[in-house]
Amino acid sequence: MTEITAPSLRRLMENDPTLDEVRVSSNYFFDVANEGGFLNSVPSIAYVFPRGAMGWKMAGEIIGNNNSICALAIRVAEIDGGMKNLEAFFNGVNRNNSIDRISFSGWDMGGGAPFLFMASLLENNSNLTVLTVKGSPLGNDGVRLLASALSSTHRLESISINSCSIENGEPFEELVAALNINRVGHDPTLNCLDLCWNNIGRNGC
Repeated sequence: MTEITAPSLRRLMENDPTLDEVRVSSNYFFDVANEGGFLNSVPSIAYVFPRGAMGWKMAGEIIGNNNSICALAIRVAEIDGGMKNLEAFFNGVNRNNSIDRISFSGWDMGGGAPFLFMASLLENNSNLTVLTVKGSPLGNDGVRLLASALSSTHRLESISINSCSIENGEPFEELVAALNINRVGHDPTLNCLDLCWNNIGRNGC
């Protein structure tokens, strides 16, 4: 089942307009420690800790049906049930059209699978303008999947891929090409691109 504090669950399901951000994490104790032991101390944030296949699916559906939240932050050290559960999660999240900021931090991206699962969100969510991936090794497959996902959206204003072990080479060239092709014939919206703390070198720049 999904562990959501009662106030957060009620507010998510009732589309509480004061709720701005949902944080999804696999490590309850880590988040409790980071928040000083009070997960409900910030009224604008709801915390979700999915457990098992049903938990991930339920969390995705609740977020997907909410049209008030603006930010989705995902920090998952390890997904019980693997990528299959993450796919079920995004099947629900992809229905959301209010999220304008999404971030992934500090976890193994599973070869970039999340980008494959969230392609529909990137393509169809007209409000999504900020994508952040930090401290999450992507690997060559991950960079390719990110490039493919980015080619389907023309609305992102800020892309930050920080400390993700990206190296200069063919996958990175595909990412650069996706960013360039994505804007041919369209009004350019991207005004911030952060690739700090990767391994692209001078040639990549």
